[in-house]
Amino acid sequence: APFFMHLLTYFSRTVVITVTAIIALQTTAWVPNVYAKLLGVALGSVSTGFAELSFLSLTSRYPEGVVSALTSGTGSSGIIASGTYLLMTEVIDVSSSTTLAIVGV
Repeated sequence: APFFMHLLTYFSRTVVITVTAIIALQTTAWVPNVYAKLLGVALGSVSTGFAELSFLSLTSRYPEGVVSALTSGTGSSGIIASGTYLLMTEVIDVSSSTTLAIVGV
């Protein structure tokens, strides 16, 4: 982990993670340039990596079942997100950009 992580409060980490994720989704949704969309994908990766770095370490303070619950929740959120995207774009016929913008709010 970076050597400055202990200087950041969990509140500031959460703000950075949230803002970065919103910017990533909105950039991917609305910017027409492919390279800018790739930047949005990279920002999303930074957001999730920073979140994992920040919050996975907290599991050491809780009972053993917490890691199982965390991984189950992470896996199911991927399935739910994929299903939501499929539902909105294929069944309800919402555009991909609008779907990403709605999810990114």
